[in-house]
Amino acid sequence: ANDIKQISCKAVKAVSKTEQLQKELKSAKDEIAKLRAALAKGGGSIDDGDDEKMEEMKAQLEEMKAKMARESNKVSPEAILQAQIKARKEADAKRKNMPHLEFLHPDPNFSRSTCSFIDKDTVNAGKDDDCGVKLTGLGVLAQHAVFTKSGSEVAVKALSGKELTIVNGNKLKGGQSVTLKPFDRVVMGKKNLFL
Repeated sequence: ANDIKQISCKAVKAVSKTEQLQKELKSAKDEIAKLRAALAKGGGSIDDGDDEKMEEMKAQLEEMKAKMARESNKVSPEAILQAQIKARKEADAKRKNMPHLEFLHPDPNFSRSTCSFIDKDTVNAGKDDDCGVKLTGLGVLAQHAVFTKSGSEVAVKALSGKELTIVNGNKLKGGQSVTLKPFDRVVMGKKNLFL
């Protein structure tokens, strides 16, 4: 019980690195201004100690300016957020004009957050790195299926005879192809997709 009484919490204001550097830069500038004022009062004569201090302060000032320049070149969280918002808007605009697959997830917060566009005449789906629609998980093959686009129509062709590709509840046999309509549900292994 005595140990708990000895615990103390002190609130500390969070200060960004930029604000901290600006405060240090301001204090260095103030110190240089004081030294210049003292130099002007003294009639222009300074001793060696003040000259060294002045040079040291100038070096610190330059170092702080360089630090601030490096810090300003780093990407801020606001800039990252703006870039994400811009990318999301571009993807939403692209979704209106181009056939795409939206991934469904058991958690509604993640559902439809990932999208693969059918932007070529043929797009492979599977685990391989060269697949345009990359899938992972149980029952997904290296080359699972192929999506083909002709005009505004999209078709899916199962590549395996194991009936691991399902369209609207109907299992596709190896080599079987089905033309998809908007909002058709495609299941590959354990992954659910909507066109």
